[in-house]
Amino acid sequence: MPETASTPTRSGWIDDLRWAVHASGPVAMGYVPLGMALGALAVSFRHVFYPLAYPTQLLGRPWQKVLGAWQLTDEMYALMAGGTRPQNSRQVLMLSSVTQFWWASGTVLGTAIGNLVPAGFRGLDFAMTGLFIALALNFFLSSAAWRVAGYAAVGIGAALLLPGPFLAWSLSVFTLCCLAEVWVVERRDAGPDDAEGQDDERREAR
Repeated sequence: MPETASTPTRSGWIDDLRWAVHASGPVAMGYVPLGMALGALAVSFRHVFYPLAYPTQLLGRPWQKVLGAWQLTDEMYALMAGGTRPQNSRQVLMLSSVTQFWWASGTVLGTAIGNLVPAGFRGLDFAMTGLFIALALNFFLSSAAWRVAGYAAVGIGAALLLPGPFLAWSLSVFTLCCLAEVWVVERRDAGPDDAEGQDDERREAR
C-alpha cells in the first residue's frame, strides 16, 4: 500500500524547529553580529519627526496605517515637507507606492546594466546627496522660509558642540527652534488680551 503523509503533530513542529535552529547555526554566527552592528548604526532617530509633516490623519484604516508606515521613506517625507499635499488616503498610498516603485526600478536597472558602468566612474555615490539638495532647494524656493535654514545651522552647530549622537541633537534643536517660532507667532497673532485670557483659562483648569 502507498505510504500516506502523516498529520503534523505538535511534537513534529517542535522537532522541525529544533532542526532548523541547529542547521542555521552557522548563519546565526554571521547574522547576529552583523545585525547588532546595523542596529547600533541605524537607529533612525529622524523618523520620530516624520509625523510632523506626514498626513497620518488621512490614513484612517489600520491596514492603511501599516502600509503607509512601511512605505515611508526620507524622500517621501521630503516631498511632504516641500509642499506636496495629498487630499485623501488613496493619494497618500499611491504617492508612497510610486516612489517605492522608482527605488525598486532603479535597483533592477542597476543590476541589469551595472556591468556596463566603468569601474572608475565617479558621481553615482553623490546621487542621494544631490537628491536631498534638490528637494531642500525646492522647499526653500516654494515656501521662502529661509529662516528654516538658519534653524538647521543652529541645530548642526549645537550637535557639533554637544556630546552624543549628532543626528539626534541636530534634529532636536532644529525642531525646538521651529516650535519656538510657532509659539511666538501664535502669541503675537493672538494679541495681549487673548493671551491673558488663555493664561486665565489654563490657571482655572489647574
